[in-house]
Amino acid sequence: MTDARGPLAGTLVQADSQWKAPDGWMEGDARVTTDSQGQFELTLNGPGRYRLAAEQDGGRTVPVEIDADWDQEQRVDLRFGGGVLQGVVLDAATGLPLAGAQLTLRSFAEGAVAKNGKGALHRATTGADGRFVATRLDAGRWSVSVRRDGYVAPPAQEADVPAAGAAPELTLALQLAGSVRGVLRPPPGGSLPSKLRAAFAPLDVVAGKLTAQVGPEGVFVRDGLAPGRWSCEIVSSEPGDSQVYAVRDVLVLAGETVELELSLPE
Repeated sequence: MTDARGPLAGTLVQADSQWKAPDGWMEGDARVTTDSQGQFELTLNGPGRYRLAAEQDGGRTVPVEIDADWDQEQRVDLRFGGGVLQGVVLDAATGLPLAGAQLTLRSFAEGAVAKNGKGALHRATTGADGRFVATRLDAGRWSVSVRRDGYVAPPAQEADVPAAGAAPELTLALQLAGSVRGVLRPPPGGSLPSKLRAAFAPLDVVAGKLTAQVGPEGVFVRDGLAPGRWSCEIVSSEPGDSQVYAVRDVLVLAGETVELELSLPE
């Protein structure tokens, strides 16, 4: 187990076993930590196909797949790359840096991303100055996703990371989100269905659909909404039931909570 500087001690190595080809994997079939020389030895549960990857400090290597058989030893070399990606996360309205934003980087390199998402990745968090640095990345194209409480999660951006040194600095601007706090009233003398959800669909903003569960008292809260007009539908969350009980359009404002009241018909 190595990076650009040499062997890595104390790195977690995990083997996932394949139980259904091509994409069914049993995670954590075996785990071990590398020794002071970066070496590891894994005892597998039996013959079959396995996927090995190492994790350390928020980063995960590109998985390596092997076919194992009884009484067979194999040598597997896992490594982190030497690339660097850095940048800053800002408030889109004020231009001020945002601390505590969480970034997830995923590699687009051939073989690096499995269909179930278990590919090479790295996680980073911005500091007080809004800056982040992701190191030990493989060369190639990476997707960069960012989230922070109270802000709209934007679409992932792409960045090309060189084999050595740093990629061009990335600037990510987040829009302040709004929220809706709603109350669903039962009909006079009646009661609420047991399983309901509030489904939010954008009307004049570029965003995906979002949902919130309706509690026993009819209360629901949906954070992280992009400012603009949304349609709020109260629908059944029972499997196979698509009944719509109430619909209301709502104007969401940045940094504000909109109070919404809906009633079920008699």
